[in-house]
Amino acid sequence: MTERVDVETVRFVGERAGFRVYLGESTDEGYCILLTGPDGTDGRVGCGGGGGVVDNELQVEQNAFRSASDGVSPGDDWEAISENVYYREVPIETPTDD
Repeated sequence: MTERVDVETVRFVGERAGFRVYLGESTDEGYCILLTGPDGTDGRVGCGGGGGVVDNELQVEQNAFRSASDGVSPGDDWEAISENVYYREVPIETPTDD
């Protein structure tokens, strides 16, 4: 999973929802969001293609993390963790009996 990340570029950007959040450049194009638990375990990686306003989004349960280009808002309801990384809680949809 981490083979898609240029490890020399990874930097810590903050913490949200029990995750330590990092941002790094992809070995292909674009950026990668890396998440770990508070003790450094439970790693997750999401990489985007780049070239757009929103580079990628990584969702873990009801938590969504998004990277965006410099100076660009990722959309409504996103909380800035850093200049390029945002967070929001995603409601869990429950099925209804119709």
